[in-house]
Amino acid sequence: MPHNQRAQAKQMRTTSLLNKFTLACALACVLFGAACASNSPADTSFPEDISLPTLLGEWQVEWIEDSPVVAQSAAYIAFDQDGRIHGNSSVNKMFGSWSLGEGTLEIAQLGSTRMAGPPPLMDQERRFLAALGHVVRAEMSADGRLLLLSANGDALVTASPRSEQ
Repeated sequence: MPHNQRAQAKQMRTTSLLNKFTLACALACVLFGAACASNSPADTSFPEDISLPTLLGEWQVEWIEDSPVVAQSAAYIAFDQDGRIHGNSSVNKMFGSWSLGEGTLEIAQLGSTRMAGPPPLMDQERRFLAALGHVVRAEMSADGRLLLLSANGDALVTASPRSEQ
């Protein structure tokens, strides 16, 4: 076999291996992405716009953005009929106001007491209050969780109905 033909055959084998490797990498990325997507904090399939009766009451915070709350965290938020919110932001009591519009939720005038606590809870509290300041919409997930969402639809806070304490 002449040298050119051997070189062409070798190049074709190399190209074939590269194509197989590229295909395997693409398949791995798709499978890995699908596996990661299934580990979301709440089942957000078939979300529903939230209604006033659904929103009212106390909600136990489970996730803040993409992180679960610290174990044994007391973080919760309550939506009162009179447009006020209150709760526990992890260490401190929090308060503010809220209003529900057509497809929107506004949380405003947030404040809290100023006690110190363990660093993990203080960090969580900072993230929770910051997340509440960016909420523009609320939805209910198919599994009954409250999703407080950002303008681009990211879940900032995920909470479940709070059992009586």
